Amino acid sequence: GADHVTVAPTMYLPSRALQAVVGFFLTWGVIASRSWRVNNQKSSASIGIGAFNMVRLPAYNAAGGHQRIAMRPDDDLMLGKILKDSGAHQLLLFGNDMVSVEWYSTLSDAQRGFRKNAYAALRYNFPVFVVATLGTLVQCVWPFIAVWTATGEAQLLYGVTIGALLAAYAITCVHARLPVWLTAFYPIAALLQTSMLVIAVGHTLIAGGIDWRGTFYSLDQLKANRV
Repeated sequence: GADHVTVAPTMYLPSRALQAVVGFFLTWGVIASRSWRVNNQKSSASIGIGAFNMVRLPAYNAAGGHQRIAMRPDDDLMLGKILKDSGAHQLLLFGNDMVSVEWYSTLSDAQRGFRKNAYAALRYNFPVFVVATLGTLVQCVWPFIAVWTATGEAQLLYGVTIGALLAAYAITCVHARLPVWLTAFYPIAALLQTSMLVIAVGHTLIAGGIDWRGTFYSLDQLKANRV
């Protein structure tokens, strides 16, 4: 009965550093996309995953097809969005070895890949980029420092915050089949992810666009389609 089925794949990530960063990325990706509400047709939460999108033709046409998401480097996510917005019955499933992909081979590969859609994910909005960067540092790194300097109730609250962050990360690792012991490196993963975001967005702004598979797309072209 679904109009759109998207599947979270089993990801093969050869590098431990890559696993740690992807675990962090997935944790906050789930929160940002509200993926637990995607299958609720009354919710506006939507998602599309590049590894697997299966769509009924009538729903695809009703949503406007890929013409609606032309020039969107994050076209998988945007496909999910326009389908859900048009009333399509959307299902998010877990692949559990039936769908698998090697997303990136190394951390440097991931860094180059993030150049493509990091700024797009932030809606090409510089203030949002600043808030996202500072917010990550305050929420995901500072508590691990402050817990050693604070006292009393403040220290307790920082401890609770750390517990919540680590629990969310550990749950993600279990679902993504990543080593749970990577939880111990959570603040390092947060710093790596933040630095990758800053480098990716900085590169896009300095270059005035993105270079993807041999073609340069200017920011003006990319910003023209804000789905």
